[in-house]
Amino acid sequence: MISYLRGELVSKLPTEIIIEVNNVGYRIGISLATFEQLSKIGEEIVVFTYTYVREDALRLYGFVTKEERETFLMLINVGGIGPKLALTILSGVSLNKLKLGIVNEDINLLTTITGIGKKIAQRLIVELKEPLSTALPEREGWRREDYALRNEAANALVTLGYKRAQSLRVVDAALSKLGKDVTLEELIKKALEKV
Repeated sequence: MISYLRGELVSKLPTEIIIEVNNVGYRIGISLATFEQLSKIGEEIVVFTYTYVREDALRLYGFVTKEERETFLMLINVGGIGPKLALTILSGVSLNKLKLGIVNEDINLLTTITGIGKKIAQRLIVELKEPLSTALPEREGWRREDYALRNEAANALVTLGYKRAQSLRVVDAALSKLGKDVTLEELIKKALEKV
């Protein structure tokens, strides 16, 4: 399997690029997110790749970051999602938003992506929520345990009969008031004051 390619960017479109490596041109399928991060034609680039082999096809898919490639691999392991739909998903929403949408069970967000209906959105949540919960990026001062705490508090409110989106909103408001160094019980209690 080809892990990455380093070469001259010969052609780029929102859905594919051609890279020349040692006088060989490789056609590589890409997401819109990768397209937006690419250099100008004629410059040297590095793309992390995945080789898709089927009886009737051999295709390369490329990504500017390893994180995007890993997410792509997780997506294509979900039943009903092939490489083409996985690229559509990665093109439809930012990587961080996608991961948070799955972890927070935000079906409304997921179904805004072209090609994702309610059934596939639910499948994404069921199959990827747990692995993504432990692999969330640490951004804006958030730690992995902060995402878990937020999700547990929101789940408690959903169990009490509140809608998921409303639960996340009030939990976020409570977190911003209390700070992230708070117990689950304190967070739920404060969130309930805001519903």
